[in-house]
Amino acid sequence: MSEPAAIQYRPLRAPREHGATLIEPPLEQLPHLLRRNRMLLAARHGEMLGLGLAAAARQARRELIEQALAYTRAYRDVTVPTSGDAPLLLTGHQPELYHPGVWFKNFALSASARRLDAHAIHLLIDNDAVSAPAIRVPVGSPERPRVERVALDAASPEVPYEERSILSSDLFSSFGSRIRARLSDSIARPVVDSLWPLARSAASRTGRLGLAVSQARHRLEGEWGLMTCELPLSVVCQGAVFRHFAAHLLAELPRFREAYNESLREYRRVHRLRSRTHPVPELAVRDGWLESPFWIWSSEHPQRRRLHIQRHPQRLAVSDLAHVFHEFHWKSDGNAADLVAQMDELERRGVRLRPRALITTMFARLFLGDVFFHGIGGAKYDQLTDVIIARFFGIEPPAFVVLTATAQLFPVPTNRAQSELLRIRQTLRDLRFNPQRHLPRNEQAESLIAEKLRWLHDPPVNDRRLRHRMIERINADLQPHVSVEAQRLTAEQERIELARNSQHIAGSREYSFCLHPTDALRSFLLDI
Repeated sequence: MSEPAAIQYRPLRAPREHGATLIEPPLEQLPHLLRRNRMLLAARHGEMLGLGLAAAARQARRELIEQALAYTRAYRDVTVPTSGDAPLLLTGHQPELYHPGVWFKNFALSASARRLDAHAIHLLIDNDAVSAPAIRVPVGSPERPRVERVALDAASPEVPYEERSILSSDLFSSFGSRIRARLSDSIARPVVDSLWPLARSAASRTGRLGLAVSQARHRLEGEWGLMTCELPLSVVCQGAVFRHFAAHLLAELPRFREAYNESLREYRRVHRLRSRTHPVPELAVRDGWLESPFWIWSSEHPQRRRLHIQRHPQRLAVSDLAHVFHEFHWKSDGNAADLVAQMDELERRGVRLRPRALITTMFARLFLGDVFFHGIGGAKYDQLTDVIIARFFGIEPPAFVVLTATAQLFPVPTNRAQSELLRIRQTLRDLRFNPQRHLPRNEQAESLIAEKLRWLHDPPVNDRRLRHRMIERINADLQPHVSVEAQRLTAEQERIELARNSQHIAGSREYSFCLHPTDALRSFLLDI
């Protein structure tokens, strides 16, 4: 068994400047990364309930390519490599209207796949939950901007995307026109103009919020020349290899919990985190039930809850400790295929077993793809995943790529507002505590200054409290002499803070890609 990888703090930061990118390692190194990960896969030892890890990866990839092609070709054309040994590049995200920095991953994925003659697949993480789908839109004047939330659909109790139907067809259909009515006239041909007719078409086919949004975005990518496939994670989770993987983690949960929690504590030490919930909470024990790294819910109760298990000599009990309870017939030396078949039956009865965040990328990186393209958030968390993989599976984790980009809706130049504010605040403080440094020469002021200097350097009595009170009184008496300058600086501080707030709203990188001008965003993403 290999030694657990040591967690090292990686200062990953999204670039602030419009047009800047973060790509680590550079994509020129991707062929080397790919070869290294493939060598690790070929040398991979160990097994999951009788299924070898390397064999499981080969089977999972065949299934993934077949399923992704079938899913994608149902709504758009796509071509893929004909070689049976073509590399497989992966990324993934929730089916949302995310910002251009997230969308950039899809462009890098497609371009890299073309260069390497590889498969490129984007996983739709549809086990994530949604309640009030909306995006933030900047409105108002450039001098006094504000942010409004514009809804895609009616609000509902929080449910996973794979369970979320479109509740208000009128609200969904009118989203594009409502966005357009709020956007500044300076944004020419926003992406939403071409995206939303595609979304309405997808909504009529699927009736699902996440599928409508993601299929519209994917069709638009096809029109822009991207050549990738997509597949909901919910489909992947119904495959034989994922079931085998889940069964293995549940059967070995005591050992997995130890590796998971120990790695999490190390991550918090390295990153100096005191919170017990960041980046994720530890896997707990509740009344004899062991918490697992999976979600579970049923069609009757679609709110996802944490899956807990109890192991018994002849069975494996699973429950959300609220609505779902089921017992698998299982012995520690039993047939894994039988347990997988029971999981299939549970799915047919409307009970969903889905991975939580770290387990999603763990499975994707170990079994589905050769290289995973991460955003900054996922990359930070997967430093933790790497150590869990090493501790539990005893193998070296495959490397991944981290990338994001910054595209501002209203590009704003960098300025010196922060340093100017610091200078003003320091001066205002000095006007309060050392007004004598800023006074014009006059007889009354000079008398007060002389008195203050005596109390500072040669006090008549050795009484610290009295000395402090006298200096405070003199500073107060001197304030009228510096009030004009204090008022000027305060007004300047308010002006800069207002401008900075407006700039922060206007220059945010977090606005949805659908708000951006089509020509500028398309050129930006395709060029980089």
